[in-house]
Amino acid sequence: YNLGGQIHTIETEHEIINASISRSGAIAVSTHSDKYASTVSIYNKNNKKIFTWNSAIDIVNNVIVDPSGKKFAATTIGVVAGQYSTKLKIFDINSDSADPIHSVDLGTSLPVSLANTGKGLSLVCNDQYKHINWKNFTTTDVDVSGQINKFRNTNKGAVFTYSLANNQSDNTVVFISKKGEKVSEFKINDLITDIQYSKGRIYCICDTTVSIYDTEGNLLRSGTCDYGVRKFAVLSSHSIAAISDTDIVLTEIEKED
Repeated sequence: YNLGGQIHTIETEHEIINASISRSGAIAVSTHSDKYASTVSIYNKNNKKIFTWNSAIDIVNNVIVDPSGKKFAATTIGVVAGQYSTKLKIFDINSDSADPIHSVDLGTSLPVSLANTGKGLSLVCNDQYKHINWKNFTTTDVDVSGQINKFRNTNKGAVFTYSLANNQSDNTVVFISKKGEKVSEFKINDLITDIQYSKGRIYCICDTTVSIYDTEGNLLRSGTCDYGVRKFAVLSSHSIAAISDTDIVLTEIEKED
């Protein structure tokens, strides 16, 4: 879809596991298969299939196309000796080869999502984060002491939180620039409902409080919001749209005296 309505429909023979679309309009779809564990199909903006990759043993649980539509990345999950064995693989869509042009062994980490972040891709696992440049595959790793709880992405960078599994009120916030550089890391000692980044500011909701921080972790402004907010969207430097199970509420973040 675009803002004018539905553009294309793709029907697959087998159940869809994951799908994504790039800025170029290229679409990647991971499905189950009769002959393989998973099949990845790449379609161009005209809805024509241009590339197919079959994963014989491992399930492809995430797939993403780079902004140019020339490469795609997939995360795979297998089992070896009773433990998960996971990988990230990057492919050249214009190549005749079915072999990846870059591969990362993720050990036993579970890959949760892939997202285009600036010049690279964000790989979010349950216990680690990587930013990988689409062009030269240079990688930024962020050590995560525990588990990643929230991840939000923009074309200016990405922000995520992590904590110990048994104490999700002791959060660390990390902001990654669109170049894949770790810009800041700071603590928020509260249970975080949702977090967003916009125009050099990090917005955070904890229970019924919405707060704005700079990228150094300094609190700039805070206010109250309704109970039960699930997610929110930043509208301006001092307002958000707070989303609950039943409502979307415009919430002003008042400047403190």
